[in-house]
Amino acid sequence: MAKNFQPHQYLRRYLIALAIIWTALIASSIFWNFKQARKEVLSMAKAAAVHAFQKDVLYRRWVAGHGGVYAPVSKHMPPNPYLSNIPERDVVTSSGRRLTLINPASMSREVYDMAKAQYGQYGFQSHITSLRPLRPENAPDPWERRALKQFARGGKAEVFSVVQRRGSSFLRYMHVLKVKQGCLKCHAAQGYKLGDTRGGISISVPLKEFYAIQAWQYRPFIAFHLLIWLVGIVALLLGGSKMVKLLSRQEEMGAKLLESEGRFRRLLEYAPVPMAMINHDGAIDFINQKIVSTFGYRRQNIPNLDKFWLRVCPDADYRRQSIGRWQSLIDEARAGNREIKEAEYHLTCLDGSHRIVKIYGTVLEDVSILVFNDITRVGEAKKEKKYLEEQLRQAQKMEAIGTLAGGIAHDFNNILTAILGFTSLAIDEKNSGGELESYLQEVMAASNRARELVRQILTFSRQHEQQLQPLRIQFVCKEALKFLRSTIPSTVEIKQNIDASCPPVLADSTQIYQVVINLCTNGYHVMRDGGGTLMVSLDTVEGVEYELARKFHLEQGLFVRLTVADTGPGIPRDIRERIFEPYFTTKVQGEGTGLGLAVVHGVVTRCHGAVKVESTLGRGTTFVVYLPVLLEEYIIDDEESTGNSAARIELTGHERILLAEDNPGVLKLQKKILSNMGYDVVGCRDGLQAFELFRQNPEQFDLLCTDMTMPRMTGAELAVAVLKIKPAMPVVLCTGFSELINEEKAHAMGIARFLMKPVSRELLTKTIRNALDG
Repeated sequence: MAKNFQPHQYLRRYLIALAIIWTALIASSIFWNFKQARKEVLSMAKAAAVHAFQKDVLYRRWVAGHGGVYAPVSKHMPPNPYLSNIPERDVVTSSGRRLTLINPASMSREVYDMAKAQYGQYGFQSHITSLRPLRPENAPDPWERRALKQFARGGKAEVFSVVQRRGSSFLRYMHVLKVKQGCLKCHAAQGYKLGDTRGGISISVPLKEFYAIQAWQYRPFIAFHLLIWLVGIVALLLGGSKMVKLLSRQEEMGAKLLESEGRFRRLLEYAPVPMAMINHDGAIDFINQKIVSTFGYRRQNIPNLDKFWLRVCPDADYRRQSIGRWQSLIDEARAGNREIKEAEYHLTCLDGSHRIVKIYGTVLEDVSILVFNDITRVGEAKKEKKYLEEQLRQAQKMEAIGTLAGGIAHDFNNILTAILGFTSLAIDEKNSGGELESYLQEVMAASNRARELVRQILTFSRQHEQQLQPLRIQFVCKEALKFLRSTIPSTVEIKQNIDASCPPVLADSTQIYQVVINLCTNGYHVMRDGGGTLMVSLDTVEGVEYELARKFHLEQGLFVRLTVADTGPGIPRDIRERIFEPYFTTKVQGEGTGLGLAVVHGVVTRCHGAVKVESTLGRGTTFVVYLPVLLEEYIIDDEESTGNSAARIELTGHERILLAEDNPGVLKLQKKILSNMGYDVVGCRDGLQAFELFRQNPEQFDLLCTDMTMPRMTGAELAVAVLKIKPAMPVVLCTGFSELINEEKAHAMGIARFLMKPVSRELLTKTIRNALDG
């Protein structure tokens, strides 16, 4: 019985120890803070004493500076016998009034006596004293004598301490008095010289009022600490009570364990899953009702494991394989953590039917408990899981290539900026001949094609955001087919069936144009040797097949369907699974990049559509694109949306521009372009250099034009730092590619204009001018 209470005893001791520690901590905090408060009281009292001393010294200096003051001779103010050596100690006014000289010491003593008479022995007191006083009443008391001896030894200039006087606490303070020029009038006869230590002024400050203030201020602090202490004690009591309840609950659980064992066999009997119990000799001690209803076998049919395997695995080879696997798992469980790992078996029931079962369980001291998990109906679920895993791997591949595409695009766009810009400058040179200009025009055309390749890469990776808008793609399809007809040889016949009444979809016209071109070009390549027919059709359909909708997460409804079919050799099944992977191609080296169908997949997915391929070897291949129809009828005027991007805009200026660009070629180009337009341009190779230059004189610059990716300080960080100093400063941010910034984020940071490289001369000058003009 004592053992039952032992945990409670330990708990009680533990709680008492915690309470003692907690109390000691609170008491230590109170004591430490009390000591600190006393130090503050003494500091305040000392400050008051110093103030009184300084005031007395000022009065004394005034009197000494004027050679003393004269007062009428009276009973209370007789001539000072210690000033008899001064010729003009006593004077008589013209009216016959007799006056006597009052020196600083006499004046101080009179004031101190008045204060003592008014405030008594317990008030604020001062005393002028010296080791060689002229007057006996100025003689020092023992405390003052010790202080004066320290001054005489050349020690400190002040001394203070707390003393008890008539049951009250006083702060005694004394400051040294040095001989000044005015003091020699009265004290030169004593042998003092200028600068000697003549004595000191002692100040006694009663601490009663200071202590009263401290006590008044300290009460809330004491109350707060007591409250914290009380909260801690209550928490310990409540926590201890809860722990006692937990211990009691554990004891109750132990008492109920025996009762639960009696329920165990009933639980096995009526468990909702097939379960069995076998001993270590292989005999089957128990099977529950669920095994009987699932497999048809009763215990007399399968009394041991040998009979069980013979019944459920009639095929000898599979039975041998299953028994070997089972024996391996049961041996591993007995040697390890007693858990029989899950394994899948194909078992034959009593009625001859087949079931897929996963058997797992636990090895106990003398028996093993087995669970038979019937997974026959989850076969489809396994297929679904495999399909989703395949989709996940495909998405991961696309994501990896997208990251690579972003890095390529950034560097490539910087290169293109230099190529396009310097070529544009070369064309403008007046001394250039016509032939040289034609060559440079070819360079410009090739650079523009390279720029379009970057846009394709970013389109495929979905890192280059295009504007999706309501679009009737039948017009885009006709325009693309018109272009293809002039480039594809006549050996390939192009047939088209474009429904002009197709409703609009949400897409980008440039990207849809690229989808049509890529699909048709892909079909032409497989038919270019033997010829054939390329069929392009566009119509509206209701819904898509279930598998396609599930793969692309589509909702059923109206779709615009684009179909591109060829009569080529077809695509083998093993290749068909990979055709939408980036850089995968069956063409010979140099004939294709492997990005065409990947771009198609990226564009269609971004438009919330779907794409599928159907192919028969020897008969051809068909690509089908589904784009969801918009609910409202919007028609885009493609001519207006396209605009005239070739129009050249040259806007000059004379403002001073701070240009930050880490690529030396691009920096040289942009500096040359802007200088030609009349601007005063200051170039920097990194953001930190540009910021230091700007910070020296912010008003000398009218605009900041900066690249995004630079060492030491990015363009975005530079823009924020500049705008913090000069909020009205227009900032233009350029980037080849960056995941950290886009136009929306740039505007939110206060950046006036955002440009994607490569930037043409016309766009750069127009943007700079617009930013400067507000």
